[in-house]
Amino acid sequence: MAEDNTTILTEFNAASKAWPSSTRMELLAVLTLVSILPQDSKITIRTDSNNVITKFEKFKGNITFRRKIKENNLVFWEVLFEIIKRFNIKVIFQKVKAHSGDKYNDRADALAKLGCNMDRIDIDDNVITERARLFWFDHCIDKNIRQFIKEVNNQRINIKLESLNRMKDLVSIQQNEKSHIDVDLSMIVLTKEDNNDLKPKFLSIKQDKQKAFRIKKLFNELPVMEVLKIRKPQVYKSNFLCS
Repeated sequence: MAEDNTTILTEFNAASKAWPSSTRMELLAVLTLVSILPQDSKITIRTDSNNVITKFEKFKGNITFRRKIKENNLVFWEVLFEIIKRFNIKVIFQKVKAHSGDKYNDRADALAKLGCNMDRIDIDDNVITERARLFWFDHCIDKNIRQFIKEVNNQRINIKLESLNRMKDLVSIQQNEKSHIDVDLSMIVLTKEDNNDLKPKFLSIKQDKQKAFRIKKLFNELPVMEVLKIRKPQVYKSNFLCS
């Protein structure tokens, strides 16, 4: 703040909770600053976060609610623009190149690192006029809802997968051979078609059968004679040969 050609520096830092990301922390700093300004203020914020500047311009435009809910940090953005609108605050962003020797930007980075061990700051989001919000273990889901649900389901699948005996056997083999198995990449390769498209997608019945075949082959579970001898020794004798 400048007054009578004198610059008054005020430093503040704090920790936050849930959905950590560099953009979220930059946005929280902006929100904290704007929330303490007097009515009808005009402020220029210098930041090295191009993402914050881009998203600010996007939210400032005529963006539909359907598109808003696909964005991360929606709650913070909604609170920020509610404060700007309610108190008639004009915000101008100025891009600063990161790690360029700017003393104020370098000081802000240092304060941000120290803030990890400081008291946590919470944002009162009751001003938001959304019809509904989702919560996960008392945390408001402040990111793309569909993406969040996919991540939760993927983690649940991974937990179930790791609990299978076949996976435990595979891990023990991995440890004995001192090798590394990338489970996520392996499942993508098992799912993909013969072309080189590694993007996960919905499977047809034919593709689902191909995936099942590959998984059985990976874990040596195809019903060949040697496997059947182990599964049902009372039916398949040790001297049986594959037809």
